[in-house]
Amino acid sequence: MGQAAISHCGHYVALAESAAVSIHRISPSFQLRHFDLDRDIRRHYNLSLLIGLNISITGIYWESVKSSEQSTKLAVSINAKDIYGVLIYDFSPNASNPVVIESESAIESVSWLLGVSKEGSAYKNCSQLVLFDHLRLEARVYSLDCTRMLFTIPKPVASSVIMRPHNDQFWSILSIPYFSKNSTSRSISVDLQADNHPYLLHFKNTGSRSTLLASLALDHQPSSSAEIKWDPTGNWISFFDSNDSIFGYSLRVYNTLALHGNSIDDLADHMAQATLYHTHDKKNGWLSSWLVLDGLLFIAATPTNSSKSLEIRIHSLSFLSIRYSVTVNVGKSENVWVQESSDEQASYRRTDVCPEDSFKWSNFKDSGDRSVLTSDNSVLILRRQHHDAIVKFEPEAFISSVRCLDVQFFNNSVALLFHDHVALYENETLSIKATSRYSLVELKITDALGSPAFTLTEQTPEGQTWMQKGQVSEETNDDSSMSIADKFSYKEDSKVVNLLKEVQKSEWGRAARRRLSEDTDTFHLNYKRKKPPGLPELQR
Repeated sequence: MGQAAISHCGHYVALAESAAVSIHRISPSFQLRHFDLDRDIRRHYNLSLLIGLNISITGIYWESVKSSEQSTKLAVSINAKDIYGVLIYDFSPNASNPVVIESESAIESVSWLLGVSKEGSAYKNCSQLVLFDHLRLEARVYSLDCTRMLFTIPKPVASSVIMRPHNDQFWSILSIPYFSKNSTSRSISVDLQADNHPYLLHFKNTGSRSTLLASLALDHQPSSSAEIKWDPTGNWISFFDSNDSIFGYSLRVYNTLALHGNSIDDLADHMAQATLYHTHDKKNGWLSSWLVLDGLLFIAATPTNSSKSLEIRIHSLSFLSIRYSVTVNVGKSENVWVQESSDEQASYRRTDVCPEDSFKWSNFKDSGDRSVLTSDNSVLILRRQHHDAIVKFEPEAFISSVRCLDVQFFNNSVALLFHDHVALYENETLSIKATSRYSLVELKITDALGSPAFTLTEQTPEGQTWMQKGQVSEETNDDSSMSIADKFSYKEDSKVVNLLKEVQKSEWGRAARRRLSEDTDTFHLNYKRKKPPGLPELQR
């Protein structure tokens, strides 16, 4: 059954069916490229056509892009008998055959690292990526500009990197320490020090490589479900954990290098020191969100289970000693909508009474203008204001509906993704923007001359497909020869595409795809300083 993935730029959709991936331009709509994974795997491993591969596509991962750029490549993870790996397809003008990364085990996820070398690269947007093993025994960092893997990070806690806002050169991973007595222990990452706290590893991305900036041993043991978030300004990182005890939650906030008060010997390697630390021992299950109000930073926490009287606890980063609770009366929402019970297209009716009495909140997001809470049967939109350290919340809108799958913000509006429709809250009105007979999976919003355009993936009995509501604005002056081919549905191995590639290639493009001869293992933890006990070792 096919699967679909929308590019981060919002201009393309990748459709995977059987052992093939096709790239479709959204507006105007046409097939841009077609890639045959079976052919590419056989060519890479020099396999006979008589050998059955039975390729399974396990994931599609579009590269990260800046808001003004368009996507040029994606990674596809595959399983084929005893073959595991990732194929990277670049559909930019100078692209050639796919890059194949072999793996000894299945791939759980792929994270792209935004940024390319200032010295020149054959790639746009991203030239590094991180592969996470299925069992999370290690994360492996690769550079497309180099000829080999850069390094490995043993036992990552999560299957994705932590990206710092407003700074694409800075990324992090939380890693569990392990005992590295010999090569056998290193290869299987035997954990003989399970009581040791994890390390927060900060890396700097220089384009073709990443280097270790800091290795910070945490001063606590977070649970597997702890929320780790950078604040919107990219200066503070929070650990919010509501599962490390039976009741309540713990909150720790660190600055970039986790320094506070106590003197240290090494900025790049020390025990983390929380700037803000607080525990609360009431109720079971909590959600949190960063808030920015007129440049002041706050963290808001709310219990997952509540009545119409909703408690929100406030922690101030600008006023460290201040924390307090506020109560929001959900029943006093200014605008209330109830979804009509019908088998036809989704519709809402406006009412004056909030129909729900109890809530199980599952998501808490903030746009900078509003806060939004979603539960199994409702959406609550909160207006907030502050006077110095005191934050007040007012219920602006309440929507009674089926479970909300995703919340996204566009300018001053709130887009809500449900399994059968998309609703837009704007200027105290609620409107239906798209509907589905089946089940919606993913939503991407792009700017169409100041108005939102919605690109959606939909799960149907035949597999995933996509649709768009609204028109995507086009701002491109691309007059390259490959842009001519973009107007037609040529397959990647067609004579027309191959001919245009040869015309488009340049000496710069060939020279920029560097083959580095020096060691690309960018650091050793024993280099220039002694490795403290339990420090995770990054290996080749």
